[in-house]
Amino acid sequence: MDKLINKGFDIKQTAIISCTGVTLYLTREAVADTLKKMVSLAPGSTIAIAFYLPPEQLEGDDKSLMEMSIKGAAASGTPFVSFFAVEEIVQLAEDIGLKEIQTVSTKDMTDQYFKNRADNLIPANGEFFLVAKI
Repeated sequence: MDKLINKGFDIKQTAIISCTGVTLYLTREAVADTLKKMVSLAPGSTIAIAFYLPPEQLEGDDKSLMEMSIKGAAASGTPFVSFFAVEEIVQLAEDIGLKEIQTVSTKDMTDQYFKNRADNLIPANGEFFLVAKI
């Protein structure tokens, strides 16, 4: 947060903070720490942070693709470190005082943004979003 402030970011103004593709590479403690720092933003600010379900909560192709991704990430020196069940991320958000907590599932994203696409593009299963307000 200090780097943002040093570059002119005004934490007294409401903001939207989006964080995608990061939680996999952070420890659970670092994810919690990141969310705690965001609580210093102006009331009414919104946080949207992607998180991934534990592989054991996935099924079929989604599970095998995640297992393959885990092996590939580890082999390249950037192992996946943290996965969260929906209940865990919601509890974390509640514990640090976030409000209007929602989770957005892959199905939610598919229904809202990817339905009836001519190219059949869909998001990968297992990626969810935590959306909450300060």
